[in-house]
Amino acid sequence: MARKIEPKEILKQSLRTKKVYFYKGDGFEVKSREVLKNGVEIHFPFDIRDGSQKYKYISVIVFEGISPTIVHGVYKKWQRGLGFTRYLSPLIDFLENYPGIGKIIISKKKNSQLKTVEIVFNVDDIERLYQRIRPFRDQQSEELKGLTRNLFADIFPNKVQKESARYYSGQLTRLVESKSIKPSQLSSNDIQAISGLIASLPAEHLFIKQGKFIATKEKFDIVSIESTLKKYRKLLARKNDSKKLEEDWHQFFKKHSWILSQMFASPMVIFGDKAYVGGKDLNNQKGKIVDFIYKNSFSRSAAIIEIKTHKTLLMMKRPYRKPDIFSTSKELSGAINQALDQKDTLQKNYHTVARNTGVESFNPVCIVLAGQITTMKKDYMKSFELFRNNSKDAIIVTYDELLKRIETILEIFLNKPKKKT
Repeated sequence: MARKIEPKEILKQSLRTKKVYFYKGDGFEVKSREVLKNGVEIHFPFDIRDGSQKYKYISVIVFEGISPTIVHGVYKKWQRGLGFTRYLSPLIDFLENYPGIGKIIISKKKNSQLKTVEIVFNVDDIERLYQRIRPFRDQQSEELKGLTRNLFADIFPNKVQKESARYYSGQLTRLVESKSIKPSQLSSNDIQAISGLIASLPAEHLFIKQGKFIATKEKFDIVSIESTLKKYRKLLARKNDSKKLEEDWHQFFKKHSWILSQMFASPMVIFGDKAYVGGKDLNNQKGKIVDFIYKNSFSRSAAIIEIKTHKTLLMMKRPYRKPDIFSTSKELSGAINQALDQKDTLQKNYHTVARNTGVESFNPVCIVLAGQITTMKKDYMKSFELFRNNSKDAIIVTYDELLKRIETILEIFLNKPKKKT
């Protein structure tokens, strides 16, 4: 019985300009590498079983100005027949669409370019491809294991436990790129979810250490504010006043509670919406409901917000005294009285409805959000401001004024001066 030859790579020629290596298999020899004195290394990928060309069209891989030992995704040793690992093998699959290309050049200096008979990859592009394909390949492998396990669990439910879906590194990147996601398409919840993930990174993470988190968070904040502004303006464009419009505004402010916080001089956070503040009679009726209750972040003192719509009339159309003395509208005066009544009810019923809830009733601030000042005729402006500035028990804010505050916040982010380096 013939003795089986152990495969090995041998130095076949040692010339002045290069060294030529051959792979010696069982009954065959095939050229595997050429190492040139000028720093170029040439690989000839082969099938270790019979020495045939490993790929259908690609016969040569050239490394210019860089050692293959530091290039990710290529086989460094002859034992695997050289060529690309599973992480870069999709390149070969794609290049089979170009049967004329027989050579791949990986260069440290040249730019990537696709030619008729060869393709050049800058080493940075190869690294980029490797970093993108590797997680995808690993995910495929893990998903295949998970699929196999779950198939076994279907057949042997008492013996094998199913595996729940997991997240694999790189999935988010592929999702963003494959769907061509634009910032404007992200919802506030999307942004908060992504921002939350980044915010939970440990302090020692390179992303945090390099200060990229702050810049990224600012970008998230900008996108979030822009998205909120878009929705705000869309509601502001509605022309017909109705109970539904008021409810839509309520739901909007409930979701974006930070907006109403901008109406206060002190730091305020939402405490509750459509909150009961007392006032029910013996028949369990006539209870008072507040649109929103906010509380001071430090003193926990309550504030009451009563919202109407941007279409709410602020001043009576006819003058009370000609030519330029106007009364407030019944909608505005009614909203103010409603807020003050809710304040009075809360203070009287505090120990019944609000004690031990984390909010205090220290003469609560009352704010009424209604109407638009920019749509008000000039004749009305004087009477409106005289009334508003002398209203000591209730602060009146209009929808367009609140919009301007949000726009100002966005301008601060966009025009933030860069630190000098």
